[in-house]
Amino acid sequence: MKTAKMTIRLPESDLGFAKHYAREHGLSLTGLIQRYLSRLLEAESGDVPSEVRKVAGMVASEVDAAEEHMKYRMRKHV
Repeated sequence: MKTAKMTIRLPESDLGFAKHYAREHGLSLTGLIQRYLSRLLEAESGDVPSEVRKVAGMVASEVDAAEEHMKYRMRKHV
């Protein structure tokens, strides 16, 4: 992939937060911005986010999620 260099101007507090967030998540600032832009593109195109794709199909289709949730809440609060 061909890349290009760009300069952006941000408030110092926003830049500080971005650097901290990227470091805490093992990313560079470039990686953080690329990840965010990828998610924006997914949202615009109507694609299912990768996080959802990873867990899709883990629950059998015949399971009634609403009923299971209600059972869980009843057990939890009884």
